[in-house]
Amino acid sequence: MKDLEDIIIDCQLSLEEITKKYNTDFNQIVEQEKDWLKNLEEKTSLLSENSRIEIEYVITKLKDVDYTFKETDTEKLSKFISQINSIVGIANRINNFKEGTILNNKQSLQLFKLFNKIKSTNRFSEFQYTLNNNLNSFIVHLFSVVKHCQLPEKYPIYYRFWKNILGEVLKKADDYDSFCEFYLTIHSPKHLNFAGYFGTIGTILARKISEKQVIKEEGDNNYNYIRSKILNIHYFDIITGYKRKPNYYLLDSKYGVNNDIDVFPKMLESNIVSVGFASHLDLSDFYLTDDAEMVEYLKEENEEVNSCNALRLFMNIRAGDKVAIKTNGSSKGKKGILSIVGIFEVIQNEDGEVYSYDPDGLGHTLSVKVVDAPIYEEFELGRYNSTVHKLSKQEHISQIFNRINKNRSLLLETKEKFQNTNFENLSLNTILYGPPGTGKTHLLKNKFIEMFTSPPNGIGEKKERFEFLTFHQSYSYEDFIEGIKPELSGSDVSYKIEEGIFQKMCTRARNDSSNDYAIFIDEINRGNISSIFGELITLIEDDKREGRPNEIKATLPYSKKKFSVPKNLYIIGTMNTADRSVEALDTALRRRFSFIEMNPEPEKLNTDEFKCTGIDLEALLNTMNARIEKLLDKDYCIGHSYFMTIKNRQEPIEEIKSIFQNKILPLLQEYFYGDWGKILLVIGEKFVETKKNTVKFLSTDSYEDFKEYEEKPIYNFTSKSSWTLDYFKSIYE
Repeated sequence: MKDLEDIIIDCQLSLEEITKKYNTDFNQIVEQEKDWLKNLEEKTSLLSENSRIEIEYVITKLKDVDYTFKETDTEKLSKFISQINSIVGIANRINNFKEGTILNNKQSLQLFKLFNKIKSTNRFSEFQYTLNNNLNSFIVHLFSVVKHCQLPEKYPIYYRFWKNILGEVLKKADDYDSFCEFYLTIHSPKHLNFAGYFGTIGTILARKISEKQVIKEEGDNNYNYIRSKILNIHYFDIITGYKRKPNYYLLDSKYGVNNDIDVFPKMLESNIVSVGFASHLDLSDFYLTDDAEMVEYLKEENEEVNSCNALRLFMNIRAGDKVAIKTNGSSKGKKGILSIVGIFEVIQNEDGEVYSYDPDGLGHTLSVKVVDAPIYEEFELGRYNSTVHKLSKQEHISQIFNRINKNRSLLLETKEKFQNTNFENLSLNTILYGPPGTGKTHLLKNKFIEMFTSPPNGIGEKKERFEFLTFHQSYSYEDFIEGIKPELSGSDVSYKIEEGIFQKMCTRARNDSSNDYAIFIDEINRGNISSIFGELITLIEDDKREGRPNEIKATLPYSKKKFSVPKNLYIIGTMNTADRSVEALDTALRRRFSFIEMNPEPEKLNTDEFKCTGIDLEALLNTMNARIEKLLDKDYCIGHSYFMTIKNRQEPIEEIKSIFQNKILPLLQEYFYGDWGKILLVIGEKFVETKKNTVKFLSTDSYEDFKEYEEKPIYNFTSKSSWTLDYFKSIYE
């Protein structure tokens, strides 16, 4: 199996190899980058008229070889500096250059002199100009932008991602002059092909990492190296070789000079969370990037240690992470009191962004959706006095997040809420939810499908009044409602508007109003619900369907036709709570569905149909689930259906061994995320062995904690061939 170094070597490809072997990837990236990397004069059209005129003036003068900037140009150069974010996207570094900044020689910075010096210098290594330490860190970015405006075919903009690919993958010198020399080898349009080339290498690298699964979990050494040294963070959407678990954070609701400004109401109103440190600095370029680089920048801006620590944590909070907002607590005996006023999940906003800079408001903000707020819960937990905490203790995470979610969950509806267990009064919009193996899909396929099949007694021609589908990460609105699809006729390609599966089912149901129809969606929570459903979020409500008192029709975006949902179409989904909890669903959608909880039913394994000789499967499953619920919660229990497939009930050992090896043990590994201690707590030491430790580290003088790793035990599951019925009985006896 290839390691990360081998994969990086595989990606040391020339532009010619890229365009030949990965032409589709290259062209897609070029198309994506066209708007961003078009020439700078075109991009000024995004600016206001006043700004556009002044920036176009600067660009024109940069191109004029004989022109020398004058002091009277200062205002225009300042405007160029302040508006550069709309042109190249590295403004955080460039915006540090302000007219009048005091330099190391105690003189004031004069922009017109600085620009003239850059303009007259051909190589960055020859650039000599007295600056202060802060500006020295960022001058290469300004130098590259000015030179690119001056001669775009000779000088590239110095993007960190490009620099990293050049140095870490292609193993070439990545200083700016070497960067320019490499840039000259790229054929025109240079800047666009440069982006396509490096972007394709990044895509290939991310894809190979995913395929080879060299990153097992977020936070391992390979992940940290790739993230901080090579790839732009957006490429991590491609890396799916590990299953990312959400991180949990505590965030203070008060900040300011005197720490007395409560911003929680603004957070709640705006669907954001925020921190107020360094609110005068735009940190967009540092979101989800190298911590050290941002901390260095903050120190250069004279930010204190507590500011650096808080922002270091805050700028690493990602979509999917959970944030609890805390208020100042009071002492209670020897323990502190942690007061929680809201629980949020971090999400992308409508523009696909998470972090935003709000200089006139809350400073640094992250987009969130409400899980539970406003609330007030007290916990006897102390030592959480800092502005931002990343929680590491599982018991604290469970106390804070699970207790609140269970108290106020929207999933309190269970089968008992419905009038009978035959589901005759099934809601139009229903989701079956529960841990894996509890029979959700089985019920959907065997009970509900029968309800939507004519004739039910099997006499006459069989007619299915349903469609069955499974959501996944790539499933889209275009697949579900309608979209524009290509159509090939000979060598000609045309495009047509095609109805999605849901719209087709609506038509079928509308044309047969005397019968009920259904669309079954397995794993409904694995798709991007808000994106897939679109305007259906409103239209699927019972009272807003066709013929109802509050009927609503929406205009579809592609066909422009009016659309509504018939009242005889059921939407029935399943959701695995261990895969992704229901809080991941859009709140607006959650309140439009009824939820039927499907819990493990170990007692079924003790009936005549499923009982096995020599082992009590009911006791086995009950015992494991009790331990799992104690360590995690009931959403991660194991379902009874895994053991209902056993055929040889008289001699079940081989089938039980296969079930454990292929189903149960992988689930436990996923649940406990490499915590073998907790796996041992669930199934005992007969199934887990410690690997003999023969690892010896080199250069131990340079790392004082090596002893801890030399002594670290390595665990494996014992061999399947050694397992006996007594092994399994030891779990519950």
